[in-house]
Amino acid sequence: MFASILQPENKVAHTSLSGGQLKINDGIILKPGDGAFITEVVNGEEFIFESVGKEAVEFVLFDLA
Repeated sequence: MFASILQPENKVAHTSLSGGQLKINDGIILKPGDGAFITEVVNGEEFIFESVGKEAVEFVLFDLA
């Protein structure tokens, strides 16, 4: 389990070991209360999480590898 608070325009990367608004991998934008489930993960694949709103964003990542 990983948790983070990102200030606006900051980003963090998470590399899979198993296979405000938050943008994931330059495409999906999540708003407060949203969730995402990522499937078909390739070992070593990197995911980029970026704060794109005007306020800090908090998120929790569960890597269930």
